[in-house]
Amino acid sequence: MLKNTFFLLLFVLFINLTAFSQAKSTWKKFSSSEGKFSVLMPSEPTTEARKADSALGKLTIHLFNAESALGIFFVSYTDYPDGPDYAAQRENVLDGVQKGIAESLGVAPFAEAEIEMGGSPGREIKFRVKSGNLNSVIIYRITLVDNRLYQIASGTLSGNSNAAEIEKFFSSFALNP
Repeated sequence: MLKNTFFLLLFVLFINLTAFSQAKSTWKKFSSSEGKFSVLMPSEPTTEARKADSALGKLTIHLFNAESALGIFFVSYTDYPDGPDYAAQRENVLDGVQKGIAESLGVAPFAEAEIEMGGSPGREIKFRVKSGNLNSVIIYRITLVDNRLYQIASGTLSGNSNAAEIEKFFSSFALNP
């Protein structure tokens, strides 16, 4: 399915951030008119468009990334080409995306659950990743709306997670018509 090297690059960036504190951030609503979503972010996100090879051809991944004292947060969307009824293949697509994330991180998930994301069925996947003496928890939520894949994720050092702040990020995600 979709092999995204940016997942690994984001994780490496996150691991290289050495000392996090529990300092509170001023969360602000970020909206993408092209991506048709809004979400609370701990700072103004950087934006990037990356090309990725996939079984469906070359795809463009639109990535919005923000950091805070708590960790790293990102939202991405990818438009699949017109063609098959992706909704009918939702589970297969999400399985492929989950497999790609696990492969790029080099670990298997320790938890997963079916969720609703922006009013659409989705999946939450949690990973524990160790790099040297650092342990982190990375949480992904993924959904497929028509032919658009949305991924939102947070990465925090173990022991530095503030569940309320992380849930604020995830629960603020909304799809905009």
